[in-house]
Amino acid sequence: MGLGIEERYDEFLKACQANDLELVEDLIFDRKFRLDVNRPLKDGTNAIIIAAQEDKYQLVKLLLLNGADANSKIPNGWNVLMLAIRTGNYWCRLVCNYFNICF
Repeated sequence: MGLGIEERYDEFLKACQANDLELVEDLIFDRKFRLDVNRPLKDGTNAIIIAAQEDKYQLVKLLLLNGADANSKIPNGWNVLMLAIRTGNYWCRLVCNYFNICF
C-alpha cells in the first residue's frame, strides 16, 4: 500500500529540508497526487520559504520553475524576494531575475 497525500506532503517537505532535489522533483511530477508546491505548513511557511531561508539555490530554482509562488510570505510579512535580498547569496539573483529586477 502506497503513501497517502498527507504522507506525500510530509515526504516532500522533508526532501526540501534535506535538499534532495531528485526526490523533490519525483514528488512534484507524481501523476497520482499532483502536489501543490505552495501548500503552507501550520506555521504559514511553505517549500520555497524553507528553501530560501536555508540558501538552497537549486531547490529555489526547481520550485520556481514548477509553480512556486515567489510572493509567498513568512509570518512576519517578509516574502521570498525580501529574504533573497537579506541573505545576498547566489540565489538572490535568481529570485531578482524572476521579478525582473536588475542591480
